[in-house]
Amino acid sequence: MGRIIVFTSEDLNSKQLLKALESRKLPYDEVSLSDRPSRITDLASLVNCSGVPQMFINTRAVGGLNRSLKELKRWDNSSRFESPLQRYEEEVAPAEDPSEQDPRLLTSSAGYKVVDTPPAPIQPHIVVKLVTGKVVPLREATELMKEALPQMGDHKYKGVTYHKCFSGHDLISSLRNTLDISDDKCVRFAKRLLEAGILHHVNEKAHPDEHDFLDASKEYYRLQCYANPLILNSYRIWRSGRRNCVTVVEDLQKRLSAVENSNVDDEGLLDYLRARADHEYTVFEDAACELQNFSKEDLGALDENNFTAMALNIYSIMLRYAYLKVGIPLTESDRMQFLGAVQFYLAGDTYSLKDWIEVLRGKKSKFSVKKDYRAHFAMNMGAYNGSGWSSPLPRFTSANLDVELNLAGAVFCSEERNLNVKRNNGTVTLSSVFKQYRGDFCKDDKSLLKILQKFASGKQESDISTILDDKEKFKVVYKNPELGFHVSAGPWYNQTGVETLHEKKKRIRRPSITNKKDPLGGSDHSMSSNQSSYSWR
Repeated sequence: MGRIIVFTSEDLNSKQLLKALESRKLPYDEVSLSDRPSRITDLASLVNCSGVPQMFINTRAVGGLNRSLKELKRWDNSSRFESPLQRYEEEVAPAEDPSEQDPRLLTSSAGYKVVDTPPAPIQPHIVVKLVTGKVVPLREATELMKEALPQMGDHKYKGVTYHKCFSGHDLISSLRNTLDISDDKCVRFAKRLLEAGILHHVNEKAHPDEHDFLDASKEYYRLQCYANPLILNSYRIWRSGRRNCVTVVEDLQKRLSAVENSNVDDEGLLDYLRARADHEYTVFEDAACELQNFSKEDLGALDENNFTAMALNIYSIMLRYAYLKVGIPLTESDRMQFLGAVQFYLAGDTYSLKDWIEVLRGKKSKFSVKKDYRAHFAMNMGAYNGSGWSSPLPRFTSANLDVELNLAGAVFCSEERNLNVKRNNGTVTLSSVFKQYRGDFCKDDKSLLKILQKFASGKQESDISTILDDKEKFKVVYKNPELGFHVSAGPWYNQTGVETLHEKKKRIRRPSITNKKDPLGGSDHSMSSNQSSYSWR
C-alpha cells in the first residue's frame, strides 16, 4: 500500500508540516530522526540533504517544508478531486509499498531507537510558609504572589524611576484585605518573602538590610521575577544544590521543547502568547535559573568538545527563551541590538547573547572552546533563525560534535537565502553571517566558496564548481535573516521601545512599527533608553 512518509525531528518546521497533513486528514508515516538518528544516512542518500522535514509521496521526494506546503496547496486547488484525501486514496494509496522499492523508506521500527529520559524534577530546596500554614516551593509561592499583590506600576525612589513595583504600605493593605489577617502577620509574611528572595527592595544598596521590611508609602518593593526583564534567567536567585552542568543544559532543552511543542496552533505555528501563559513555561523559567549556580571550576574542567557542545546548546536555549520572554526582533538593526541587550546569568557572570557568540568564536573565552567556523552554522540554522530547514538532531553532543557540526553546515547551506548560486549571471547570494564574521572563515570570496562547496549538495555544488572554474569575477550579495516564520502570535521586539502583539492568521510575518507607548512596561533604571523594549506575562 502506498503512503506519505515524512522524515522529522523535534523542531517547529517538522511540527508545521505534520499539522498541515493532519488538517487535510491525510494519513502519513513519520520517521523521527531524533528518535532514530541512524536513519539520517538513509535520508542523506535519498535526497543529498540531511535537513528536516522531508516529505515523500511513495518514492517521490517532494522536498522540505516550503516545497511540501506548496505541494499540499496544489492538492487543495486541484479540480480533479473533491479533497486532498480523495486524491490520496485514488493516487497514492493504491501504489506499491515504497519501502519494498527502496528499503531506505522503511518506517515504524526501522533503525535503532534512542530512548530520551525526561528532565529531572526540580528539587524544592527553598520552601515558603504561607499565612495559611501551608508550605509550598518557591516557584509556587512566586506565582501566588503575582496574583495576590497590589497593582504594580512605575514609582520614583531617590530620583530614579522603577517599574513593576509597589509600596510597602500597599503590599500590607493588599495582603490584609485579601487574606483577612492582621497587619503584624502581614509584615511577618512580607519578611518571609524577602528572606526567600521572592521580594526585594528596589534599591538594595540604599536599603542594606535585605530582610527588613518597611510598611511605608515611600519604600518600594517588587518581585524578583520582574526585577531584570532583559536578563532571561532571573526568575529567582538560585540557592539550591549543584548538579552536573551538561545534564542541567540537556534538561532545559527538553523542558523548553515541551513548552514549544505544546503550544502550536492548528497550522503548526508557535503561539508565543499561549506558551508564556503555560504552567510548564513557568517551570522552565524556574529551572533556567540553575545556570546561575554553575561553577567556573566545573566549566573550566570540561574539554573542548564537551564545553563547545554544551555552549552551543546554551545559545540555542537562550535565543529561543529570549523570543518568548523579550520578543522577536523586527529588523536587522533590531536583531543586532537585541543580541547585545538580552542577557543571562551563568556561573556568577552575566553574558549577553552577543557575548556568548564571542565565547563560541573563541574570543575572550575563559573556557576551553573549540575554535571552529562551523559554530556559525550551528548558531544560525533552524526555524528560530527564519529557515525552513532544521537539524535532524535535537542537541549537540561531545561524542559526535565533529559530525554534528558538519551536519549543521549541510543544513545551513541547504537554505537558498544562506547560499544561492546563479551561474547564468555570476551572482552568489550569501547569508550576512559570512560578511559579519568573514575573518572566522577566510579572507576572500573565492576561498569562502571553496569552503561552502564542502557543505553544498546537488545543483548547488555543481553551480559553485562552475563559478569557481570561470575566470571572470563573480558578484556576492549578502542577505540578512528574516525572523518570525514559525510564529502564530507573539511579542515583537525593537530597540525604540515599541512592542506589538501581532496575531497572524496567514503567513504574514512582520508587523509594521507603530509609535504608541508600550502597554506592558518600560525599561529598568539600569538600562539605556535604547534597551527598553521587552514584554512581561
